[in-house]
Amino acid sequence: MSARDMVQPPRLRAVTQGSVFNHAKCQDFSNSVLGLFISARCDLAQQKQERYIYVPLVKATDWLDYYVIPKLFDEHCTSLLNSLKTILTQNKHCPSSIDTFGAERCADLLNGKALSQYQKKLSDIEETTKMIRSGIYNKSALSTKAIKSKTDDLVSNKIEGAFFIDEIIDYQNGETHLGSYVAVLSEPSSIPRRIVSEIADGLDHEYIINSRVSYGCIDAKKGEMSYVLCNVRSPYIELALQKFSALYSRIGVEDPSTEMKNKMAKEAAQ
Repeated sequence: MSARDMVQPPRLRAVTQGSVFNHAKCQDFSNSVLGLFISARCDLAQQKQERYIYVPLVKATDWLDYYVIPKLFDEHCTSLLNSLKTILTQNKHCPSSIDTFGAERCADLLNGKALSQYQKKLSDIEETTKMIRSGIYNKSALSTKAIKSKTDDLVSNKIEGAFFIDEIIDYQNGETHLGSYVAVLSEPSSIPRRIVSEIADGLDHEYIINSRVSYGCIDAKKGEMSYVLCNVRSPYIELALQKFSALYSRIGVEDPSTEMKNKMAKEAAQ
């Protein structure tokens, strides 16, 4: 597997824009969460601010399981429902009957092969609905094509609110390769200046556990420490910041009309 060279060794006892540290906190994840500093380089270098901004980094597989897989199952359920309506249409029945009477009762309108197909789709919907409600998914129910479409978008950094990093490397721990991570750009958090300095030096969690001072941004664990693992290289850190800025500077405007779209399509075809 060929990973892009997106990270580099950190400078000794220094934190800068793009520095990655371990044992960060994240609202929706708790396993192997890292932090990515996104504050301005000059602010971090000159210690100008009282607090600095980071976004959580989570394992790509965890991010996909939390954000993407549930959406794919919702889409799968919608697709199955549309298949039921198609079967009704093909057998000269009104597809909107499902919306009025429910999918189960509409099975009474069919017979033979059509009924068999309808019941199979209906059973698939029931199984899919159970998975959606429980949050426990059998991914084999999804098509490989559907999953790959989403992972391709993630790896290509086409998904809003997320930034994909091919490989995080812990240069302070024998250049350990930690795998692919995703920066959750929609969840920025602040971290006090004094804690940033302590992370740069290596922050012993035993000190956090025994301290009366709050270290709310650090997920303290006995026998562990927080430190800078690596720095995200340029121009990747700038690309991450560009995506972060775009997420929070969106402007809502009225959608163009269908008539305008059709008008331009006709003019372009002439």
